[in-house]
Amino acid sequence: MLKNYYRPRQTAVKTFFKKRRNNNAHEKKIYWLFLALALMVVVNACIPAINLQRAQLSKGDMSSGSVVVGTVFNKRAVDYGAEGFDFIGTLRGGYGNPFDLKTESGRDLETVLKETAKAALEHSGYSTDPVEGKSLRLDMDLLDFWCDGYTGYKVYASIEAKLVNPANGNVIARKKIDVEKGFALVWGYSQMHEEFDNVINEI
Repeated sequence: MLKNYYRPRQTAVKTFFKKRRNNNAHEKKIYWLFLALALMVVVNACIPAINLQRAQLSKGDMSSGSVVVGTVFNKRAVDYGAEGFDFIGTLRGGYGNPFDLKTESGRDLETVLKETAKAALEHSGYSTDPVEGKSLRLDMDLLDFWCDGYTGYKVYASIEAKLVNPANGNVIARKKIDVEKGFALVWGYSQMHEEFDNVINEI
């Protein structure tokens, strides 16, 4: 009789502790999930934005005519920068988990490429001020500009510059520029910044 009396109570106690263990396991899973998410946020916040510094060029004598800087068309592929001019690559954590690499505010690719084109034209002796009926226009197709890797990274850039007659839209001349640089993330981000600047200065 006593054995039968205690059996339901023993079963109830076992069930209670089993549920407790299951709840603890579930709580631990939730804890580790939130911890992983928090670490991802912290790591993402630690990734520095890229400034894209270009070299300063002296101006020529401005006697070669007038070429105004036109439009930069973002023709990069989806997931490789088509989402906006501020997306320039992916950095990866210890397990290969990706984090977006972006430009600093106000230093996106559209802004920097226009600055670079203007400086290059003026250095070559062209005025970038519009002259009615005489100015040509320099448009740019941004075909590729992306950084990716793991411990070693590559930065690829591909741009097509087009000299356009604004009167009829005809392309007078075009030139494709391809640049590739590499760096390793070992002791910080200084080499990464340097190689991005080198890419801009070779365009």
